[in-house]
Amino acid sequence: MISNPAMEPSGGIRLSGVGGCQHPTTGAEPDLEAEIITMKLALADAGIGPEDIDYVNAHATGTPQGDSCEASALRNLFGRRQMPPVINATKALLGHGFNAAGLVGIVASALQINNGFLHSTPGLTSPIEEFSWAPKSTVRHGVVSHALCNTFAFFGVNASVVLSAPDTTENGYVS
Repeated sequence: MISNPAMEPSGGIRLSGVGGCQHPTTGAEPDLEAEIITMKLALADAGIGPEDIDYVNAHATGTPQGDSCEASALRNLFGRRQMPPVINATKALLGHGFNAAGLVGIVASALQINNGFLHSTPGLTSPIEEFSWAPKSTVRHGVVSHALCNTFAFFGVNASVVLSAPDTTENGYVS
């Protein structure tokens, strides 16, 4: 039971779509094809397209190989959009939670959707210019209808989920 009404969640977040893909790899190497497939499966399960995603909680381990691969996968998925979704990385705030990292990203995304803000990505020194990054030192306020949360793990075990605001209609816009 929540005793402080100010801490009560408002509205709730819908888990709209889930995608997963396991491609055999030799270990910790990222797999571009599997990451693209994983994100596309989550969007298909949610019944939306890349144009409906407002925000991406990137896996973003901070490793050159992993981040480069995820950036390529995001380019593949969102490259045709005039305005890319805003991206941030919860690991930059909390570190890598290993097995819990995906859940931490989902919780962070749900909090951001419910409370109308996007956290910064501290330590981001070389942002990829064609992406829209949450500001480095401040939070960005706004409405997020649909968020994509990525978790790309060792040995090709990948998952993406789509979270949606409770008042989001099927076409992706807040009613």
